[in-house]
Amino acid sequence: MTQIIAESTWMHPNPAQDISPHEVAGISPVPRIHAMRDLPEVAVVVPVHNEAANIPPLIVEIRAALEATPHEILFVDDASTDATAEILAGLARRANDLRVVRHARRCGQSAALITGIGAASARFVATLDGDGQNDPADIPPMLDRLRLEDAPDSPLLV
Repeated sequence: MTQIIAESTWMHPNPAQDISPHEVAGISPVPRIHAMRDLPEVAVVVPVHNEAANIPPLIVEIRAALEATPHEILFVDDASTDATAEILAGLARRANDLRVVRHARRCGQSAALITGIGAASARFVATLDGDGQNDPADIPPMLDRLRLEDAPDSPLLV
């Protein structure tokens, strides 16, 4: 089950050598919007590698779960060799809530998560696996809980 893990600000293990997650992942930085007032409430970050068949149904499930919540869906393609990149590009051209970042070379799931979290523009960030292992319907109850509690002003990862 997905849970609140930490604030979405990424810190290098050695703060004296703090670097961006994009440098760790070996990719160029993705611009991040900093003003919080006109942004979606939650960004759903989905790292994928060769998940072409799973993408369309997963997007349908995410949208159904979050239809009442301002959101963005951010897929991070970790250098897939199947049709993942083409499917995501086609879907992103037709959708305002879908963004795609692609690694030029395979960096792994952790780096893809770091990339997605760094690119997210929402106050809250939820992560899902690209194979449908996590249920997007778990996200709204977590958001409800965060809204009830005295949540900090900084972005959170759920």
